[in-house]
Formats: sequence, structure tokens, C-alpha cells
Amino acid sequence: MSKIKDQLRRLLALQKHELKIKRLEEEQEKLPQELEDFRRDVEKLKSIVDEEMAHLQEIVQWRDEQERHLKEEEEQIQKQLEYMKQVNDAREYLMVQKSLDNLKRRAKEHEGEILSLMDKVEERQKILAERQAEVDALMKKVARREAEVKKRLQEIEQELEQVRKDIPPLEADIDKAYLRTYRSIARKRFPPMASVENTICGVCHMGMPPQLANQLYNPPELLRCPHCGRILYMEEALEEA
Repeated sequence: MSKIKDQLRRLLALQKHELKIKRLEEEQEKLPQELEDFRRDVEKLKSIVDEEMAHLQEIVQWRDEQERHLKEEEEQIQKQLEYMKQVNDAREYLMVQKSLDNLKRRAKEHEGEILSLMDKVEERQKILAERQAEVDALMKKVARREAEVKKRLQEIEQELEQVRKDIPPLEADIDKAYLRTYRSIARKRFPPMASVENTICGVCHMGMPPQLANQLYNPPELLRCPHCGRILYMEEALEEA
């Protein structure tokens, strides 16, 4: 194998390690954000539960008020009935009867309102229970995911430590001039190397002159994409003995 091909292989091994580092660092950054999204979802659900609870309390308070009015009216009705037993004057009797009818009508209205409110309370309690169940399920899911993320972050840190340790030995086996070229490109665009297939750059996806692509089978030097400037290589050429 030519020196250039050997160096391309070494550069490619370095790039694969650095790509792995990049992927691991991206995952390391993404995982906490994923947890934060879960926590925000929990807070949104909790907010909905709080709203449902507040609405339920309003209905319960209104029902209690109607029940208080009903109790007062029932007491007044009972007093009016007792009073009627003592009334001898026909005119007064009619007045008491009219007042009693009004009390009974209001009591009936309050009874209907109370029954309606009881149905609403039951409905809201059911909705509240469903929402709370959703919160509980999501909190359990978040707790499980937190444990998974914690474990994965520890694994990532261990992997990164190992992969980073592998970088210096890989760099030591690469020609310094080639390594400088690699690093110079990497600072501007990453990855700094691109495979070529059918005269197309595998990173910028631009075409190149066929003669340039043909040179990759036995490159005389580091060849670079005329469009993105990356170091070019051809997989099948590097696989050759």
C-alpha cells in the first residue's frame, strides 16, 4: 500500500474517533434537555389539575350555598306551616299561603340546582381523577427516564474518556503535515474528510472532474474536494492491499 493510502487510513481512523466523540457529546447535551421537556410536560399537567381543582371547589362552594339556602327555606316552610295552624283570619291565611307557596317554589328551584351541581361535581371529580392519573403516570415515567439518563450519562463519560485517550496515539502515527491539513480543515468544517462515490463528494454532494475521482484509486498526494475543500478518499481504494 502506498504511503498516501496508509496515511488516509490513519486519518480516517482519527476522524471516526472524533466523529464518535462528537456524537457522544451531542447525546450528552441532548439527554438533560429531554428530561427538562418531560418535566415541563409534568408541570403543564399539574397546572391543568390545579385549574380543575379550582373549578371543582367553585362548584362545591356554590352547591353548599344552595344547600344552605334550601335548609333556610325548609325551616321557614316549617315555621309557616306551624303558623298557619294558628291563623283564623281568612285574609291572613291567604297571605301566609302565598308566602308559603313562594318558599316552596324557591326550595324546589334550589333542589333542582343542587341536583344539577351534584352531577357537575361528580363529573369534575371524574375528570380530576383522570388528570391526576395522567400526572402520576408521567411522573413515574420521568423518574424512570431520570434513572436511565443518569446511567447513560455515566456510560457516555466513560466512553468519552476512553475515546479521547485513543486520539494522541492515532495522531502520533500520522504525518505532521497531513495532520496539520486535517486540523486546519476540521476547524472550519467537520468532518474534514469525505468519501467519493460516482464522482460525488459524500459530504457536500457536489460533483467533481472524473480525472480527480480516478486519482483516488492511487492518490499521489492528499486530494481535496474542489467545492468544500475536504480531504477525499475512496473506500474501495483503501480496502485494497
